[in-house]
Amino acid sequence: TIEIDKIIIEVSKLPDPKVIENTAKIMVNEGTPLMPDSPQFKVVYHVTFDKNNGDTEADPGQKSVTAPAKTLDSLPKAPEKEGYQFTGWNTTAEGDGLPFDTSYQVTEDMTVYAQWIPESYTVKYNVTENGGKGSISDQKMIYDQKAVLSGFAANTCTVPTGMKFMGWSTDKDAVSTMYLDQEEVLNMAGWQNKTITLFAIYEEKDAVEITYQSEDVTKGTVAIASESVRPVSETVGGSVAVPATGYRFVCW
Repeated sequence: TIEIDKIIIEVSKLPDPKVIENTAKIMVNEGTPLMPDSPQFKVVYHVTFDKNNGDTEADPGQKSVTAPAKTLDSLPKAPEKEGYQFTGWNTTAEGDGLPFDTSYQVTEDMTVYAQWIPESYTVKYNVTENGGKGSISDQKMIYDQKAVLSGFAANTCTVPTGMKFMGWSTDKDAVSTMYLDQEEVLNMAGWQNKTITLFAIYEEKDAVEITYQSEDVTKGTVAIASESVRPVSETVGGSVAVPATGYRFVCW
């Protein structure tokens, strides 16, 4: 059996000799007159499946239609692409051609292209788990499309007393953040789970410097001039007022 990519067949036994050009694969038996109506004249069209920027190839990557059949008996195993859903095959890479499936009539060698749509996932915000107040609406994200995380203050959320908002993390007990407030993100970690929950992370405010001084040093003095106190984890020690003779301490 001979397989020929392109052949020009001169049919001399017909009443009116003519030239037949066929760009399909043609299977013929050696030594047999090559007539278009001959059982040995078999036209085979090949369909190539292009992954169209996918991560894996279709399996198999090519299938054939042998006359008199006009359609494929089945489609190959679809390719895969991270962050995208395979939606089918099309006669153009851009998807503006004709859909291709087992009902498509194949009349020539052709290439069809995988079509993809990006996955979507949802970001949920938890402000209250670590003591804050307020709420932020869920945010829909699209794979390979940049987006800005919702703002903490912009949604009138408030921090616990003595704390400050640092950012977001998928771990509610985190001591550091994964994302800053209103950070631009792309393909967030864990998108495959379809839902990502971000917890507001708070940190104690910086220490406050408290200064103690006498209204009038002639009327009294203070034992401790100042102290530094963190607003949540520490308590104020205070100072001792030492009144001068003839005076008594009233208040700070």
